[in-house]
Amino acid sequence: MKRIYVIIPARSGSVGVTDKNILPVLGVPIIVRAYRVACSLPHDVRVIVSTDSSQYLRLVQKEGYSDLALRPTKLSTSSAFVIDTIQYELDRVGASNDDLIALLEPSFVGRRYPNLCKAIDMVNNNKADSCLGVYPVPAAFQLTKQFVRNNEGVKFIGPANVNRQQLPLSYVRSGEFYLSRVGLIREEQSLLGGRLEMLETALPFVNIDSVEDVERAINIPEKALD
Repeated sequence: MKRIYVIIPARSGSVGVTDKNILPVLGVPIIVRAYRVACSLPHDVRVIVSTDSSQYLRLVQKEGYSDLALRPTKLSTSSAFVIDTIQYELDRVGASNDDLIALLEPSFVGRRYPNLCKAIDMVNNNKADSCLGVYPVPAAFQLTKQFVRNNEGVKFIGPANVNRQQLPLSYVRSGEFYLSRVGLIREEQSLLGGRLEMLETALPFVNIDSVEDVERAINIPEKALD
């Protein structure tokens, strides 16, 4: 059984919602909720809370977390790429290419434990190289139904004549989790490399990015959370 490095990215400078990564939902900071999911996995797991905030670390310290290293400032700006943070943390702890890495963003509020366990089994059994949580796109918002504006004016992305029934079912990432092989991330610089699989995220869930999302998140019933 390979070791799983679970990275919880939680920079303190969130723009849309101040300190969204420690927002309390039903009395529990969402960074703590993500940490508890990681610790409950029935595998050889090392959790890495990747943050630039000592305040954030103190919250997970109360849960037993002991790695108090802070990520570099250059990886804590709004323009920094999460893939760079992942590779920095994997190198810092000496992860092997044969190990797995799971990314659990605290901003996801919902149930992710069952799908995460399924995804780990899929990758461990060589049925996939990477996996993520998704949700279906309503047909009205499907890519072929969208428009863009450029220097030449308004352009229809899809074919001019297509029936809704002909549209393939498409999906959008939910933010529930991302799982991949460490070596694959180093090779392809992506969480979605190799043979990619997806699992549909259970409803209800919220990925917090705005004040409106906060209101939706705090109204999710306890039984729908991990």
